[in-house]
Amino acid sequence: MIRHACVLTSLALVACDQPAFTAKVLSGSNSLATVTDSSDCTSGGKVISFGVDDNQNDILDDGEIDHRVQVCNGDAGIQGSNGPIGETGAIGPKGETGTTGQTGETGATGATGETGISGPQGPSGEQGPQGPTGATGLTGDRGPTGPQGPAGEKGELGATGEKGETGATGATGAQGPAGEKGETGATGAIGPHGPAGEKGDTGATGAVGPQGPTGEMGATGPQGPDGAAGTTGEKGETGVAGSNGHSAAFNRIAMVPGPECAFGGTMLKYGVDLNDNGILEATESQGDLVLCSSICGNYQCGGSCGTCSSGYSCESGMCGDINECVYPEPMCDTHASCTNSPGTFSCSCNEGFEGDGRICTAIITCSTTMCGDVCTDLTSDPVNCGRCGAACGPTQACSNSVCVGSGQLRFTSTWDVDGDIDVWVTTPGGKSIGYSNQGPSANTENGRQDRDDTSGKGPENIYWETVPPSGTYHVCVATNFFRASAARPVNVTVEVARPMAESVIESRLYTASVAFSHPCSPASPTYMFSTQIR
Repeated sequence: MIRHACVLTSLALVACDQPAFTAKVLSGSNSLATVTDSSDCTSGGKVISFGVDDNQNDILDDGEIDHRVQVCNGDAGIQGSNGPIGETGAIGPKGETGTTGQTGETGATGATGETGISGPQGPSGEQGPQGPTGATGLTGDRGPTGPQGPAGEKGELGATGEKGETGATGATGAQGPAGEKGETGATGAIGPHGPAGEKGDTGATGAVGPQGPTGEMGATGPQGPDGAAGTTGEKGETGVAGSNGHSAAFNRIAMVPGPECAFGGTMLKYGVDLNDNGILEATESQGDLVLCSSICGNYQCGGSCGTCSSGYSCESGMCGDINECVYPEPMCDTHASCTNSPGTFSCSCNEGFEGDGRICTAIITCSTTMCGDVCTDLTSDPVNCGRCGAACGPTQACSNSVCVGSGQLRFTSTWDVDGDIDVWVTTPGGKSIGYSNQGPSANTENGRQDRDDTSGKGPENIYWETVPPSGTYHVCVATNFFRASAARPVNVTVEVARPMAESVIESRLYTASVAFSHPCSPASPTYMFSTQIR
C-alpha cells in the first residue's frame, strides 16, 4: 500500500494534499522524488533525485537514489551589437477580453531563441500572449557592433534560439507603450469525478424477442451406465385359498432312561393335522413308535449320558440347540445382524459399522483432516487452525485456516477467487475502518483491522477487543484492486460474530470493479449490508 505520489514536471513540483484514505497497489514501495538546490551551477539550479522508498520510511535515503538530474540556470550572455533597424510592424487589432480561465499547470521551459536584430521603433503594438521560456542555448559567435537604431515597438515573444556569444552593449531603445491585455488563458483541467448518484428506478421489461431457429440435432451421445436397481414393488394381495389337503403331523418326545428304554430313546407320534394348526393333537394321533437307544446318542443328555456340547442345552433328556440370537440375551452388537446355526451362531456388523459383530463401531468418513481420532476442519477449528495442534489465542477465532482477533465483535470476510478484496466497516459514529485506517484509535472508535489479504481468498478481519459502540454498522466491499468484471466475478462472504450470539453471514456476487468512497452507506456503490449492534 502506498500514498498518492505528487506530480513532477520539469523544475516544478505540483503540490498535492494528503487524502483521507490513501491509494494502494498490489505490490511495491513508494516512488519518491526530491528537489534540492545545486551547488555546481554558476548561476544556480536544481538537482532532482529519483528512487524507490525500499525501507518505506517516506524519506528518500542516499542509498535509495536511482537517478539524479541537474538543471542549471543559464549564464548571462554577452550583449551583441545592435542590428540594422527593422521595419515598423503593423499595429495588430485589439483582441476581445476573454473569460478568465482556470489556472493551468506551469509549462516546461522552452529553448532560448536567437537574439534578433533591433528594428526601427514603430508604433506600440498590443502585447501578445507570453510564450514558454526556452532552455538556455549555447554561446554563439560574437557579431560586429552595428549602429544604434531607434527603439522598435515590442513584438511578440519569439522562440528562444541557441545562445550566441555576448555582443557589445547596444543603446537602450525607448520603451514602447504598454500593449493591450492578452487573450484569456485556456480552461483548466476537469476536476475529479464526483461521488456516484443514487441507483435509478428499474426500467420497464423489454419486449420478448422472436424465437430463434431450431438448432440442428446433436450427435447421439455414448450409452450411459446401467441405472440403479429399482425398489421392490408392493406385495400383491393374497390369492384365494386352495382346497385343504390336510398335512401329516409328527410329534417327537424324548424318553429318559427308564424301564421302557434303559438308555432312553424317542417316542414318535404320528397322524394328520385335521384342523391345520400345525400341532399334532391327541385326537389327531393315529399311532406312535418307540425307538430305544442302545447307548447315549449325540443328542441325549442327563443320567449316564452326561451334559450337552457347547451351543446346546439339555431338555427332557435331549440336547437342543441354543438360539444365541435371542437367548438368554442377544450375543451380537445392536448394530449387527445375527445368524443362528445348530450349536453355534455368527454376527456381522451392519453397513456403516465395523468390528467382529459382537462389538461394532461406526465407520468415520472424514472429508477434512483427522487430528488424532477426531475429524477436524482445519479452516475453522480454533484448536487446530491451519494444522493439527495449532491453537489460536483465547480471544481469537479461526477463519480460512488463519487465527484472527475476535473480542466482543468481529467482521470477518472471505472470497472464492484469489485476489485483493478490501472490506470496509463504517461505525455508528461515521468512522470507516479498512486497510488505510486500521486503528485502534479514536478515528476507528477503538475498532481494529488485524488482517488485510492482498493476494489470497481472505480472511480480512475487523474487530473490537472491548465493548463496541451501539448502533448501525454499514459494510462495503471494494473490488477495484481485484478488477472484478462479468468475465471475472467474485463472491464475497462476511461473517458478523459476537460472544454468546448466533453469527450473521451475508454473501454477494460482484461483477464490476468499484472503489470505496468514505463513508460506507446504503447509497454507496460498494454497499453490501448493514447490521444493528446493541
